[in-house]
Formats: sequence, C-alpha cells, structure tokens
Amino acid sequence: MAWARNGTPDTLSSAGDTLSITDLTAKKFNQIISHMIASGSLTTNLNIENDSSGKHAYRISLADGTDTTATNSNQVQITGASVGDDFVIGYMSNISGEEKLAIMFTAETNTAGTTTAPYRTESAVKYAVTSGQVTRIDLENSHGSGNYDTNSNLTVLTGDETETTRAVQDGTIFEETDTNKAYIWNATSQTWTQL
Repeated sequence: MAWARNGTPDTLSSAGDTLSITDLTAKKFNQIISHMIASGSLTTNLNIENDSSGKHAYRISLADGTDTTATNSNQVQITGASVGDDFVIGYMSNISGEEKLAIMFTAETNTAGTTTAPYRTESAVKYAVTSGQVTRIDLENSHGSGNYDTNSNLTVLTGDETETTRAVQDGTIFEETDTNKAYIWNATSQTWTQL
C-alpha cells in the first residue's frame, strides 16, 4: 500500500484556533497528523464534516485516567487542557454505508523540561453518518484560553492508493545482498524472476 497526501495541508501563517482540510478526496482510510504549537493553553477537538448536529460520539482517556464518554456531541475532544505543544496521530476508516470510526493518539508537552513528563491522551471516535464519505476535518481549540501559533500544521495521508511500477529497463538485474540472490526484470510481464 502506498501512502499519499490527501487534501491540502493546513499550516498557519498566523496564530489561530482552527486547522482545517476542506478538500479531502473520499478515500476508505486516512491517517491524520498534526503538530499544534501552543501559545497558551490548548484544548483540541476534532470536528468531522464541520457537523454541529450532534453526530459525534467518543471515549477519551486523559493521562491514563478514567475513561470519559460523550454521545450526541458536536465535536470530539482529543486533548486535555494542556500547556505546551501537542502532537496528534489518528487513523480513520471512511467507508460509505458505514459509520466512520477513528482512533486518535496525542502527546502533549505539559511543562517544559525533563522534570515534568508529557501527557498522553487516547480517543476512540465515532461519526454516526453512514451516507457518503468524509471530505473535511477540522481541529479546533474550542475551550483553551490560548491558540495555535504560527506554523501549526494539519496533514492527512491516505493509504488507499494504487502502487505503480516505475519504468525499469527490461533485463535489469537486482542483487539482494541480505539473501545473496539475484533477480532479473521482465518488462512485459512486470515480474522479477530469480536467477
């Protein structure tokens, strides 16, 4: 599976409270990556499809604490009230005819320096819409007193891409040094055959 960028990444040129990708191509699987540079306190929420009609539900664990759940929500909390930068990795299924599911992992700086450990947040997400596929996501600093500073970024990758073979000349020989085996390329059948 080849990973490729999906939509136009959002990198802030000035401080703000929202990171958005509004032009996602409808793909079955997406990986969400974000680095929020903090200017003050942040509390980040995920909003799928800019939908404020209560179609989100989630379970969150803040710093290994007791799970908290929310249903019929307008957005999904993915970080605690943090002081410092946040780094988010998320994986989302986006299959038409199914509710959309995601899992989000966040590392939060907490107080600077090695005398304070970072926070860890985990969120399980459900977007209870079965029609179509997601084409927009927003990360919003909805409740934090600070904002996302310049150069904060949101990027989405998709693994739902077809791999392509680059033009390799017919008869090319490849030697695998780990196994000490050699292979020859057949451009007609697009296969490697062991010599």
